[in-house]
Amino acid sequence: MVSIPWKALTQDDVITSGTLEFPSGEVAATIELPTLSPPFDSAPWIAFRFNDSPTASATGPSTLHFLDLPGGPTITETVLVGFGSLWSYLSDGSNQGTAWRDPDFDDSAWQTGEGQLGYGDGDEITDVGYTGTTSTKNATTYFRHKFEIQDPLGLSSLSLDLLFDDGAVIYLNGNRIASANIPEGEPAFDFFIGSTSSDNERETFTLAANNLIAGTNTLAIEIHQEGPSSSDISFDIEIIGIPTPQVSINTLTAFLQNDRFLFWNTQDVTPQTSSDLASWQDRPDLLSPLMTTPAPSSPNAQFFRLMLR
Repeated sequence: MVSIPWKALTQDDVITSGTLEFPSGEVAATIELPTLSPPFDSAPWIAFRFNDSPTASATGPSTLHFLDLPGGPTITETVLVGFGSLWSYLSDGSNQGTAWRDPDFDDSAWQTGEGQLGYGDGDEITDVGYTGTTSTKNATTYFRHKFEIQDPLGLSSLSLDLLFDDGAVIYLNGNRIASANIPEGEPAFDFFIGSTSSDNERETFTLAANNLIAGTNTLAIEIHQEGPSSSDISFDIEIIGIPTPQVSINTLTAFLQNDRFLFWNTQDVTPQTSSDLASWQDRPDLLSPLMTTPAPSSPNAQFFRLMLR
């Protein structure tokens, strides 16, 4: 039996220690990575240090390094459109067709007001009014709002929290993305739903962020009444951008038989090499485990890194 003492360390202190046991004829053993508790949970790397056995010499690596490299800066959830935002709206009963949904539509003649918008409940910030009499109200009220986003690729999904009464259809950059208490199909400007919702009913949606564009985005929403004598409508919405999960790269470097190797088990990474740390070359031909020992004929330093695709 050969016993080799080891220690797991960070840059600050020893985390834990133990002994590798090698029965006669065995040449490999496993150390389980320790669970990191404060203050070690923020350590950027763990090193395993091996000492010579009292009964044998360790001819393999004297130190192994395990690194957990973050995939990028943490991106927090972003409120793209908040409750109480400023909206342009039209409630004159006119037929707006489909052009009103487009980003380039000119809504400068529409009125504006902050959410909550509607009428009839008394809790509205903006009373949008209606055309006709109390028994011949218009079926549809239109709303538009623009918001900015720099990097839509940094978002994986959208979380929508819709307040409505009686029904709603939501368009983003001209594309229908959600609806509530509205049948499928193209609702006409004079379409009454025929069924009521609760006052200030809420519905949430989780949607892909693929309809976002870099720069100015246009949100267009139509609210439909239950019927011409329905007493109220309500509308407000919050849209939150959910960040794309950040992937970490797990790597291991080791000296084996005097050669240095780089191991990694993270998918979707591309190895890169450089001789000066200024210009980097993609090397998809390099696979794990990668021997990084410089050749005797290449005295210049060579650097390696892994880049998420």
